[in-house]
Amino acid sequence: MMCFITGKYSKGLPAGGMIGYVLDGKVNKAIASVKKNIDKKYHDLCLKTNTSLDQLSLLNQSNLRETNHVLERQDFTIHHIFCPFTF
Repeated sequence: MMCFITGKYSKGLPAGGMIGYVLDGKVNKAIASVKKNIDKKYHDLCLKTNTSLDQLSLLNQSNLRETNHVLERQDFTIHHIFCPFTF
């Protein structure tokens, strides 16, 4: 996520995306773990006030989330997709 924040990825664009493959298929557990880590790095990630790894604003899908960031150059949204993947 920091590559989006620093501008290494998607510089000048309003949004980016990340796909996470959840190898054990436990998507809700993965989302909770990622949210916990995002909350720890709240300031480093320049998250908008009172936001975290939130439900997607456009779709109500349990495996889709978004984070909203306030960057010097513009506001930026990262769309997160958690894909269950089991062997």
